[in-house]
Amino acid sequence: MTSDEHNFIQSAVDDLIKSAQAGQGSALMNEGISDYEVNRTFGRGSDTPGPDGISARLIDKADRGLMHNCLLLLWNKAWANGYFMSEWKREHRVIIPKPDKDNYNECSSYRTISLTSCLGKRYESITAQRLASILDSMKFDVS
Repeated sequence: MTSDEHNFIQSAVDDLIKSAQAGQGSALMNEGISDYEVNRTFGRGSDTPGPDGISARLIDKADRGLMHNCLLLLWNKAWANGYFMSEWKREHRVIIPKPDKDNYNECSSYRTISLTSCLGKRYESITAQRLASILDSMKFDVS
């Protein structure tokens, strides 16, 4: 990337940040997290708990109405404040050797598996979907 390209991208990002801070950003980015978005997070994820000790199964098997309301309240509070809890960013990482490799002295002979916070992964999926929708509406090539 040339310095001109870098400066152009940085300027565009700075403009978007200023616009969002002034409340002039995309309506999608300014509105609260919806019931639909929370509902879409159920039934996804691993049954193995991440660093927060919470598994997808625990959330999915809880009283759906109560869990839905708790997640909606929690995520809307985080969204309104532009906050992503540090606990949600943590991960457990395990390195596993790939089978049938001739040389295990190379990094390519191993696979990394990460277990992240179940709540964080679900919240991240909502924010990522919103961002992808906005970029798509701006005709930004995300492929």
